[in-house]
Amino acid sequence: MLATIADIERIEKDMKHQSFYIETKLDGERMQMHKDGDVYRYFSRNGYNYEDQFGSSPQEGSLTPFIHNTFKTDVQNCILDGEMMAYNPNTQTFMQKGNKFDIKRMVEDSDLQTCYCVFDVLMVNDKKLGQETLRKRYEILNSVFTPIPGRIEIVQKTQAHTKKEVIDALNEAIDKREEGIMIKHPLSIYKPDKRGEGWLKIKPEYVNGLMDELDILIVGGYWGKGSRGGMMSHFLCAVSEKPPSGEKPSVFHTLCRVGSGYTMKELYDLGLKLAKHWKPFHRKAPPSCILCGTEKPEVYIEPWNSVIVQVKATEIVPSDMYKTGCTLRFPRIEKIREDKEWHECTSLEDLEQLRGKASGKLASKHLYVGDDDEPQEKKRKAAPKMKKVIGIIEHLKAPNLSNVNKVSNIFEDVEFCVMSGTNSHPKPDLENRIAEFGGYIVQNPGPDTYCVIAGSENIRVKNIISSDKHDVVKPEWLLECLETKSCVPWQPRFMIHMCPSTKQHFAQEYDCYGDSYFVDTDLNQLKEVFSGIKNAGEQTPREMGPVIADLEHRYSWDNTPLSMFRHHTVYLDLYTVINDLNTKFEGARLAITALELQFHGAKVVSCLAEGVSHVIIGEDQSRVADFKAFRRTLKRKFKILQERWVTESIDKSELQEENQYLV
Repeated sequence: MLATIADIERIEKDMKHQSFYIETKLDGERMQMHKDGDVYRYFSRNGYNYEDQFGSSPQEGSLTPFIHNTFKTDVQNCILDGEMMAYNPNTQTFMQKGNKFDIKRMVEDSDLQTCYCVFDVLMVNDKKLGQETLRKRYEILNSVFTPIPGRIEIVQKTQAHTKKEVIDALNEAIDKREEGIMIKHPLSIYKPDKRGEGWLKIKPEYVNGLMDELDILIVGGYWGKGSRGGMMSHFLCAVSEKPPSGEKPSVFHTLCRVGSGYTMKELYDLGLKLAKHWKPFHRKAPPSCILCGTEKPEVYIEPWNSVIVQVKATEIVPSDMYKTGCTLRFPRIEKIREDKEWHECTSLEDLEQLRGKASGKLASKHLYVGDDDEPQEKKRKAAPKMKKVIGIIEHLKAPNLSNVNKVSNIFEDVEFCVMSGTNSHPKPDLENRIAEFGGYIVQNPGPDTYCVIAGSENIRVKNIISSDKHDVVKPEWLLECLETKSCVPWQPRFMIHMCPSTKQHFAQEYDCYGDSYFVDTDLNQLKEVFSGIKNAGEQTPREMGPVIADLEHRYSWDNTPLSMFRHHTVYLDLYTVINDLNTKFEGARLAITALELQFHGAKVVSCLAEGVSHVIIGEDQSRVADFKAFRRTLKRKFKILQERWVTESIDKSELQEENQYLV
């Protein structure tokens, strides 16, 4: 179950004017722990099992040995949900994910230790608890194990009733350099495939005015791929070194690489503006005005020909990839500063002040509702009553919905803008149905519009898409909501256009073909996904080899016996003369070995050349000297092994140590 972004102004309404829980939003790795007796498994949000890291039994791993005895004796099995954190026992504090560590790869001799912070329980002793209320699950959770500080803890919560308490909690989280806060309804049930449903999250970056923004200079670029092919998709940005008094800066230190926050149109326009100034970046002779760390661009631009971009990020974290010795976490471009000259960008001195002001966190301001001088959430404006206007084209007039009878509240207080419908459900029909289900209609989308419904892409719809401020959805989504009398979650098949926040959410939920990471598919959805995949043309098995190897490695299939030789390119001693195909032995036993190698994933070649990893020799070793002589002419040396290495590896279903088979 995931949380959705909260609107602070609507907190009390979203919580149905009842009391609710406030928890700290932890900055770790979301992880479920499945305990069954002495067997432990740890699953990430994407379904990966990290039992090798955290420990599948009480005798191994960075966590299990330390928490196994904390469980009550009557707890045989359970499923817990929580956040895997890195804990510093010296300072007795949790580390933020932006620091230089990976909780999923921490070694035993690290100064940090793994701590599991639990906030929910889904099963105890085979009893599923998903349908129990959160309040009841909290009560059960306290009877499952005995917390140990720094190893396994229960996330603390406070009970609140008002928006002011939420704001105070957010300001406290900002002061403590925490990621944000969670708001949870005590009566919510656990829905694994849902976002929201009584769980809300608030981070400082979600609230206008709470974050410090940096004006940094574009100094390098990276060519895009796919839909961004032919243009710069990512930019390398830098800050200036303080120049002598009265002069403009001449040296710039790289700070971060940024590739999100702008629309395709903005990217295209920016590309046109900078296109003639890009120059190839030569690593051996880099430009003296741009100082880089280990991260180098594909092309660079001289500072005086570049532009400043305003970038928002969550914090400044250490990094040796950039010359500044630090970088921005989750950077995104807010806008291009057309009002500033290239030399007016953020300086190294400004960066150090920001870095020291709040331990690197870029959220250092408080939220005060009611004070015009401080950041303040925008209040939702009531939907204006539509007045009859003379001279408006008929299809642009607001509909008369005064006679509509309300039949449901699923769209209560939700604002829609219907641009067009379908042949069987025209625009007026859709507007009437929305009103029947509690929603209200505007003719021009504004800041409070939930989405735009469009049955066709006319000029108005294209203008809305180019503004990149609203989600544009097909009428089929609305019709499905009306048919099921529920607010159906958006899926890629419903979307005509997504604004940046929705696009970011979809990237976490779906792959590039629209297939969900978390929700089971059916035959029709699978056909729809496949129909959207472009045919790359017929490929030979040899051409598909690297693709298959990548899939096996990515999804941990490369430890199966049938792929044990997948990463090997093998030449077998089947020819009297090396690389002379006319001298092949007929009926040689090595020919069978070649087939077995191919069956188990190897790439078998008939030409000995650069790139071959192994040469396999049979009983006849008369050509070994020739192979060794040939090997000396290559940059990458192949190994010469006896045939027994192949046969014994296959017999034992795993690769054998090569040294004992070397010739």
